[in-house]
Parts: sequence; structure tokens; C-alpha cells
Amino acid sequence: MDARKFLSDVGIDYCFWTKSGSIIHNIYQLAEALDAMGDDDYEYHHSTKKSDFANWIQDVLGDEELARKLRSAGSRKHAVKLIRKRIASAEHAFNVKEPALISPPQTAVETPNTAPPMEKDNSFETDVTFQRLMDRISDEVYNKAHMRKSRAFFLVFLFFLIGIGLGIVAAMMYLGKV
Repeated sequence: MDARKFLSDVGIDYCFWTKSGSIIHNIYQLAEALDAMGDDDYEYHHSTKKSDFANWIQDVLGDEELARKLRSAGSRKHAVKLIRKRIASAEHAFNVKEPALISPPQTAVETPNTAPPMEKDNSFETDVTFQRLMDRISDEVYNKAHMRKSRAFFLVFLFFLIGIGLGIVAAMMYLGKV
């Protein structure tokens, strides 16, 4: 594991998007978000079938050992404990190697990334961010399709009413009442 990469912010393309809409840029924010999130949100991202947090840590931050431990974490609190322990270990390893280069992490989970982004590394693909993007695209496509159907129904109904009105006028003219 590269301690610098593990402790740094990731580029916007590799951020973790939680179910509630929070954007996580680094491991510190993940620990804070897990500590603050409800059990429903946690269970959405971590179950027996999937482990979004572990996948993000393995694929984006490059820590396979922590990812393996998180997959078997029994609870949200246990996951937070594992992450904080790993952060302390990485900070110690990083400080021993390069004490003047570590910068304090961002603390706000819901704020946009203001730190300069880490160099973009296209070798990482995350199922988490890709799936979130695909979910948003499919929601948008559904909403637009639904609006088109609603507008089409409205226009058909409007033309139907106009047709009835014209039919009544034509019948009245035929009968000589107009």
C-alpha cells in the first residue's frame, strides 16, 4: 500500500458517492461518513452481496488488506474502527518516511473538493462510481421519457377536446342553429 495515495484526496472521477448524496474524497472522510451515517445507508453499501466501501478502498486507494477486512466487518462501528486503525498505521508509515509532506485532510464530507486533485490515474476503475453514474443516467432518461409521455398524452387529449368542439359546431351548423 502506498501511504501517500491512501491518505490523499482522490480526483473527482474517483470519489465515492454515498446513497445520501455525500461525496467522499479521502479515507478520512470515509471514516467520518461511516461514523455519522445511519444503518440503512450503511446496509445499502455493505451487505453479503456487495461491499462498496471495500471495493473503493481496494480499487481506488490501493489497500487490499483493509478491503479484505472490511468485507468481513460485522457492523458499521467495526468498519469505522478498522479504517481509523489503518489510517493511524498509514500516517505513522508516511510520517516516518516523509514527515514534512503530509497535509491535514479535509474534514467536511458534504463540501466540494477544494484541495488540488491528485494526478489522474486512469488505471483505476471503480464499480461504485460507475454504478452511481449509471443510476443517475438511467433516472434522468426515465424522467425525460416520462415527461415526453405525459406531454404526448396531454396533446392527444387536447386534440380530442378540440375535435369534439369542432364536431359540435359542425353539427349545429348542419342543423342550422348557428
